[in-house]
Amino acid sequence: MKILAMLTFPPTKKTYKVVYSKAVSEGLTYKIGGQVIRDEATPVFGLRYRNVIGNQSLDEFNAFYYSDNLDLLWSRSILSDMEDVETFWTFAKQRDQLSAGWGYRWFDVVDGYDVLAEASLSGKSAAIAAQFDAKIGVLNAYFGGKFDFSHKEATLLLGGTWDLKRELSLSISNSVTMLSANAQSLKSVRRDMLPSYWRSYVKY
Repeated sequence: MKILAMLTFPPTKKTYKVVYSKAVSEGLTYKIGGQVIRDEATPVFGLRYRNVIGNQSLDEFNAFYYSDNLDLLWSRSILSDMEDVETFWTFAKQRDQLSAGWGYRWFDVVDGYDVLAEASLSGKSAAIAAQFDAKIGVLNAYFGGKFDFSHKEATLLLGGTWDLKRELSLSISNSVTMLSANAQSLKSVRRDMLPSYWRSYVKY
């Protein structure tokens, strides 16, 4: 069971979302909640299915229904043999817009910061983006930028998620994100992470 509260800005496009999720099997999770966009409240229903492929790949499928819209997102996360980088393939349908992305995340590039870079296509618009990811205590933060070649426009990427409790998280971000940022990272299942799990388990 997990509850995620989300806030998207800037102020003119504020979105508030609260979603409760619960796993019903090893791979299937249902989600239910509500959101407010520009003072309009709507219910949100969703499903997530995960499937492990071999020892280094994960497929994830998400479906969200709200305001007579069905958003779909498929992603594949692939961990390299050296476990120093992961690759993402993502395809999405949001409202009537189709999008595809190809991304890389390099782990621990500078002082524990990860770097995520992506090339994407949304409709007829091509874009590139990059961001730094960092974990600061209970905060998972990111900052970077995105450039849209079709509109010749640069956009700031900024946000973070606070793990307030094991079952409760608060997420705040601007309205522009990367497709690859929605894919499940495999960083936590690397061999390098095993000692930290052991210390946590034995309270060392």
